[in-house]
Amino acid sequence: METLLLDPEQQGAFAQAYHNQTNFEPLAVVVFVLCAIALLAVQRRAAMFPFLLVISLISHAERVVIGGLDFGFMRLLLVVGAARVLMRSEARGVRFHLFDAVVIASIV
Repeated sequence: METLLLDPEQQGAFAQAYHNQTNFEPLAVVVFVLCAIALLAVQRRAAMFPFLLVISLISHAERVVIGGLDFGFMRLLLVVGAARVLMRSEARGVRFHLFDAVVIASIV
């Protein structure tokens, strides 16, 4: 059985092809808008389903460039989710623990 390996130069070709340019299909925009509305409307326990739909239905190549920064539809939906948390004050009961500090320190 032969193993197919990708050329390292070709692996970056996909990222280079869509880098720094707005690229989206109208159907992807419709799916995103419906998922954003659903995210704002559903109960807290069902808030993960719009994220799952965006992850499974919209390609990573679908993106909007604003000021030289690439925003995929998943990142834009995260912004909508953050707005939901702020609008509904859903973060009121969340406590900051040691593990949270370790994760933030590992990112920085």
